[in-house]
Amino acid sequence: GGSSTFDVTGDFSFTGGQKTITGKTVNLAGTGSWTAGNINNYSNGIINVEPTGVFTINPASSLSMDNLSGGTSHFTNSGTLIKSGFSTFSISGVLNFSNSGNFTLNDGLFNYSGSGTANTHSGSFSLSTGAEFRISNGTSNFNGASSTGLGFISQAGGTITTGSTLSNL
Repeated sequence: GGSSTFDVTGDFSFTGGQKTITGKTVNLAGTGSWTAGNINNYSNGIINVEPTGVFTINPASSLSMDNLSGGTSHFTNSGTLIKSGFSTFSISGVLNFSNSGNFTLNDGLFNYSGSGTANTHSGSFSLSTGAEFRISNGTSNFNGASSTGLGFISQAGGTITTGSTLSNL
């Protein structure tokens, strides 16, 4: 029951315990962080970082977002997405990740191992020294994307297409 769309416009934080989004849309338009507790994004759930949103993933230990429960879920960034901290962040299951905004990877590993086939990246990637955005599965299209910094975008599996000049690939 209840609304199928949640608009978060103020400050927010995801801490402790597992979170589950089942068939809902969550629009993050404020400033917030995620430091603990995995997110299950099930049954066509959508998490959007809106153009005005700033979302920092800063795990004290490894964090993950997955969809292991049917449908195709989405995690999209059209605002500012920041991954800090040396712990790993992973996306898995039938879950697409797309970036049309600004994605800054300060530290550690951002591992996409989902089986989604609509991972579209047209935004910017800023990758600090030693930081890695790894594609391990699925299909990712980087047409129109740009990258800067001394970190790298790597391919451990899946399919990557690009019509862009990505200095970090």
